Amino acid sequence: MPGAQSLDARISDFGKIIFLGLACALLYHLIQGFFFGQTYPASTFLFRPAARFSDFFDFYQHSKSLNPYREIGPTAYRAYFPVAYILGYIFGILKPEASFIVVTTLALTSIFFSCATLLDQSKFEKTTWAIFLAVLCSYPFLFTLDRGNTEIVLLALLLRFVISFFQNKPVRCAFFLSLAVGMKLTPLIFIVLFIAHRRPKELVLTLFFSALFMAGAFEVFALQTGTSLLTQYSAMTTNQVLFTRTYSMTTEGTLFTHGLFTFFKFCLYAFDVPGAAALIQNALPIHTYISALVAMVTCSYVLWLEKTLWKQFAVLILTTLLLPHMSGDYKLILLLMPLLLLLKDPAQDSSTRIWIFWFGLIMIPKNYYRLSNLPEANLTVPINTLLMLGLLVAIMIEGAERKRLNKTL
Repeated sequence: MPGAQSLDARISDFGKIIFLGLACALLYHLIQGFFFGQTYPASTFLFRPAARFSDFFDFYQHSKSLNPYREIGPTAYRAYFPVAYILGYIFGILKPEASFIVVTTLALTSIFFSCATLLDQSKFEKTTWAIFLAVLCSYPFLFTLDRGNTEIVLLALLLRFVISFFQNKPVRCAFFLSLAVGMKLTPLIFIVLFIAHRRPKELVLTLFFSALFMAGAFEVFALQTGTSLLTQYSAMTTNQVLFTRTYSMTTEGTLFTHGLFTFFKFCLYAFDVPGAAALIQNALPIHTYISALVAMVTCSYVLWLEKTLWKQFAVLILTTLLLPHMSGDYKLILLLMPLLLLLKDPAQDSSTRIWIFWFGLIMIPKNYYRLSNLPEANLTVPINTLLMLGLLVAIMIEGAERKRLNKTL
């Protein structure tokens, strides 16, 4: 096919963007730290050094008693869905540091082998190592590792789901997706793929397993605490509502995040708009309704218009990244799923390099300018939001245009 590249060439293009972006960021922050004597946040593109790995260690403490929703606030809300805490309890038999090392190592190992499987490569070929190292050096992965966030476990599960989807193994496919849904509800959006590809067995099994896993986890917590399943569910939703309010309504939800609502808040702070807090509070319910409408549009697009698998995954993942009230930058690692599918897509054309470049731009550090009135908020927030919004719109416009042209032929 004219304009087609080899897999090695596509991975090389992506790797060049990642390593060049990382090198520029390291050089910039090195100059800021060593030559100008600047400290955080000017000296790094990562989060507060004093809070390194704290996401994991907070999660570890919340998981070990099988009563994760017992305490509320003031900031350590237990916002995960129940299966996450069951998994946390299992690894809680180890000491915190050992648990972190084991969980991270297992997740990274699983991701490595998933990369090899999806790209149809031998496990230890240079192609597998090349993409794995490039991804590992990307901003989303470095940020996730620095925070110790469990999103890396979610990605490991979802990659196994993608592989099972390709291999047409319904039970395994539904099992891995249901575990992911049991940790965070957003992966449930992938049931749209089952409808689009007419895979009713996977759809039914995913809904069944998801309900079973979550009900089972709630029941374990209820037995441990002498309460009821409904009491545990109510405690979880209370934590989640308070979490959303805290991070949606305060400046904390604007730091190292992305999304349309975060972009709106960033603009208010950047231009020092009077009464920003009241504007944010009033805009929150409006954003919720708009997000529901946009999600309906993007899911309908996947169901009726888009036939290319990597673009279907990209549209659904971008929907989950852009629409929530607050999305931490660790969630950007989920872009690895459509990226791998893009790299292995046999239908390569001249636009493939553009798509790869677009993904690369999203996944490099951009902490080169910070707000004077909110120094921890940097240009990564608006740039990544606009890049992802642009990618989503470009995919959907191309799909609609392709559909129009097919009708005229």
